[in-house]
Amino acid sequence: MAVIANLIIASVADKVIGANMTLLAEALDDSETSIDIDDDIFSDANVIRIGQEQILIGTHGTTCTGCTRGYSTSDAAAHGDNQEVRLAAATSLLSHAFTTETLRGMWISGNVDFRAGFFIDDVLKYTKPFNFPVLEGFWPMPDTVPGSYTFKLGIWVRKDILDNGSIDEAEFSAMFIGS
Repeated sequence: MAVIANLIIASVADKVIGANMTLLAEALDDSETSIDIDDDIFSDANVIRIGQEQILIGTHGTTCTGCTRGYSTSDAAAHGDNQEVRLAAATSLLSHAFTTETLRGMWISGNVDFRAGFFIDDVLKYTKPFNFPVLEGFWPMPDTVPGSYTFKLGIWVRKDILDNGSIDEAEFSAMFIGS
């Protein structure tokens, strides 16, 4: 039986990320174009995500106005109070354009609760929350030769979690592992 050594294909250490996720301040029906959120952390023309829906912000604030619902290829939907509202693209923690490498897994860690997302060619494929005290994770994968794809790990951090820790930003590390 052959033994194949694992390599760190790409990595990042101690990357600092600020808040890019908050919560709905009230329930939202599928036609409202003004959206009330807990924290003013987005900018005009940002694309946000609530559940599977993407929304283009008109004017930002704790009440975002002039929003385009069902943006891009998503459908407008009703959302409950306190649902996560996050920057659609996440903040990129680690990205790598694969050619011939075999991807076997990903490892990620951070110093606060967070949500991680796995993107292939900028399309979100999977998200997972990580909660204190288990703030690191490994996603094993079957031996995958990605071909010519760009894989990205993205991070979302809620503003209230940073506030509760009396910090403005959090630190993260990650790596793609393979051969």
